[in-house]
Amino acid sequence: MELNNFPLVSIIIPIYNAEPFLQDTLECAINQVYKKIELILIDDHSTDKSWSIAYKYQSLHSNIILKRNKGKGAAAARNYGFQLSKGEFIQYLDADDVISPEKIASQIDFIKQNEITSRALIGCYWQRFSNSIDYKIGPINPCLNKLSYSEEEWLLSRTEMPPITWLVHRTLISETSGWNESLTRNDDGDFFYRIISKTDQVVIIPKVLSFYRNHNLPSLSKSGNQAHLYSWYISALTYKNIVTEKYGIKGREASDKFFYYLYFKMLLRDENIAQLCKKELYNKKANHEIGDRFVQKLSYYISLKNAKRIRFMINRLRGLPPF
Repeated sequence: MELNNFPLVSIIIPIYNAEPFLQDTLECAINQVYKKIELILIDDHSTDKSWSIAYKYQSLHSNIILKRNKGKGAAAARNYGFQLSKGEFIQYLDADDVISPEKIASQIDFIKQNEITSRALIGCYWQRFSNSIDYKIGPINPCLNKLSYSEEEWLLSRTEMPPITWLVHRTLISETSGWNESLTRNDDGDFFYRIISKTDQVVIIPKVLSFYRNHNLPSLSKSGNQAHLYSWYISALTYKNIVTEKYGIKGREASDKFFYYLYFKMLLRDENIAQLCKKELYNKKANHEIGDRFVQKLSYYISLKNAKRIRFMINRLRGLPPF
C-alpha cells in the first residue's frame, strides 16, 4: 500500500480504569490492515494499571500519543483527543471495545472506490460480545433493507449504532460543537445526531467490523441516577431541535416517539423528568411504541403509569428487574 495516496486516520481512545480490556483494544487498533493511522490515548485519571499499559504501548509504537485528562469524563477525553489529532478521518474507539483488523481499510477502500464525499458518514455492521469476541451475543446489527441513506432517513429512524461503527471525516466534527461534556448518558447519541444532520449521505458497509463489549452496567432501563436520566432528556432535546427544524411534521412525529419512550422509562423512577419529557410531546394523546407489549396494551384501558406499576409488581413477584 502506497501510504502517500491514502488519508491519515486518527483512532481516539478515551481510557478510564480499563485494565482488564485495554490490551485487546490497543492490539486491535495497532494491528489494523490499514497502516496510515495514529493512536491518541487519553487517560481520564485511571486508578488501576491502565496508564501503565498505555505507556508500555506508547514506548513501543511511534504513532501513539498518550495524554492525561484528569477526571473530566469520556466526552471531554474525546474532545481533547480530537484537538490533538491530525487525521483526515476519525475513528472513535472505547477502551473496552474491539474493531476488526479490516475495519478501517474496508471503509477507506469503499470511500476511494466510490468517490464518496467528505460529507458522507461511513458505518458498518456490529455485534455485541462478552469476555472475548469468540463469545458473540445477540443478532448482527443494524437490520437494514438497504445500505445507503439520506441524512433525513437515518435521523428519523434513529437506528442504534455505537460510535465504533463510524468513520467520520474531521470536517463534520469541526462543524459541530464537539461532544457534550455535561452528559453522562447518551452522549454518543447526542453527538451523532448533530454529526448526521451535517451529512449528505449515510452508508453502511455490510460486514461485521465492530464489536461492542456487553457489560452489566447501568443503562436507561437500569440506572436510577438522576444525572444519567436527565442526560437522556437533554440528548432528546438535541434530537428534537434538529429533526423538527429540518423535517417539519415528520420531525415532530419522530421527536414524539423518542420523548414518549423516555416518558415511559422515567415513570416510577423520576417523576420530574417524566413530566419534562411529557411536556415536550406535540401530540400528548398519541400512544407510541415503548418496547413492552403487555404494558402497551394495558395502557389502552388504564393510565400508562398504572400499567407500568402493574408490570413492576409482576416483575417483583417473578424475581425479575423492576423495569
